[in-house]
Amino acid sequence: MNPEQYYKYEQMKENQLVRTAQKHFRENTGLDLLLDVNDKKIEDVDGQIIIIDPDTGKKNILYFEIKNEIRTHDLLKLKQHYDRYKSLMLIAQYISKKNKEQLRHLDINYIESSGNCYIRHKGLRVFVDNQKSAPVRKTGTSKLFTYSGMKFIYALLLKPDLITETYREIAYSSEIALGSVGDIIQELKNNGYLKQHSGENRIVKLKELFEDWVDYFDERVIPHIFQEVYVFADKDAYKNWQNIPMKNSSWGGEPAARLLDQYLAPETFVIYNSNSSAEVMNQFRLIPDIRGNVTLMLPLLENQELKKHADPFMIYAELMRSDDSRCHEAAYRIREKYIDPQF
Repeated sequence: MNPEQYYKYEQMKENQLVRTAQKHFRENTGLDLLLDVNDKKIEDVDGQIIIIDPDTGKKNILYFEIKNEIRTHDLLKLKQHYDRYKSLMLIAQYISKKNKEQLRHLDINYIESSGNCYIRHKGLRVFVDNQKSAPVRKTGTSKLFTYSGMKFIYALLLKPDLITETYREIAYSSEIALGSVGDIIQELKNNGYLKQHSGENRIVKLKELFEDWVDYFDERVIPHIFQEVYVFADKDAYKNWQNIPMKNSSWGGEPAARLLDQYLAPETFVIYNSNSSAEVMNQFRLIPDIRGNVTLMLPLLENQELKKHADPFMIYAELMRSDDSRCHEAAYRIREKYIDPQF
């Protein structure tokens, strides 16, 4: 398929997506959608969308972007476009429940091809969330994004050349069963992340693999490493968190971002530590509290050396779990400085 054919193919898919969204939106709301495709005078968006009330004829005009499936790393870019144009509509084949919540939190309008939608524009208020929709990417029984697969990918992010080592070395470094290594490598091949060059395995899409890992981090990693929630025992412990000795511990999330980039003043705290609860409480002066702002996590790789703060990959994934736009801004600063240059 040459570039021109590929462009026409992608355009055809987008047109089908839009037609399906228009049909279901009309059925669910009684409102009509008209699209004015970008004539290149409007930067960064696909065009303008007009929502027409058939009873009054009133028109609501917004800018729109079309995406097959919204990914975690798309959120800040959409927020930047919203800040620029003040009226933005996302049209997507599928949006996960969590990303819908994030979009509503950011006050970004959306329409799914199924007809689910959220629109707040001037006097127009529309919300539909009862239509069935399915993700475009289906992992099914794939072992790539299981907990073991996520540990494997994380080990690869930290050391991409690990893929050239023996199965035994890969299993040891990623702390997974030796018998799982071959299956996960096959899944990497099946999904286009890995190819053989001169008889040697090579990761060819590390950036895309990282983005998929972040998308599944909340669902496939957090349930396995989450321990308990605490609150600092007093204001001094909260204010002086940077001075706490980090014995066998590592800051994650917002405090890690602060230490790495000096951009974010932390309001919630993540601590990676495999010690007993009593030791952690004593070390950090914490009190158990399910409404607290300090979360204790196990290290994803137990044999990994715990430094004062987590690595950029882990920090980014933690920050992107948040509903707070400050965290997203900090995440993208870290990605731009410390992650993207590695790809």
